Amino acid sequence: EPDRLVMVTLFGELVVGMALAGCAVTAGLAATAACYVLAGAGACAMQIAWGAALALSTPEDRRGRQLAGYNAVVRMAASAALGVGGLLLAWVGPRGVYLVSGAGSVLVAVLAGLIWTGRAAVHRGKTTSHILNNGTN
Repeated sequence: EPDRLVMVTLFGELVVGMALAGCAVTAGLAATAACYVLAGAGACAMQIAWGAALALSTPEDRRGRQLAGYNAVVRMAASAALGVGGLLLAWVGPRGVYLVSGAGSVLVAVLAGLIWTGRAAVHRGKTTSHILNNGTN
């Protein structure tokens, strides 16, 4: 079901953000390594769910173009993130970079989740309204 795949994607982003923020406050190597493992698990869940959602929602004859566009956006965002991360490193230091990037990921996941659930609620309301109006005719 596409809604569940989107929610798994957003949850994966949330986990990545929390793990990055965790790297900002950990002091030891073992705790930092645990945060990296957690971030990797979140990223894997996010990639698998998003890839499945994209494959399910795209007609087969357009799937290659859709995936190429998606990959181009991901690569461009990664390049931009490296530039922004470099600037942040000079401004707030390594722990600050982890904290800002983690908080940004959590914020994106929460806002996207709220938008998605609101959109889904509106869609369900329209469907219910349509069913009710057709039932009275």
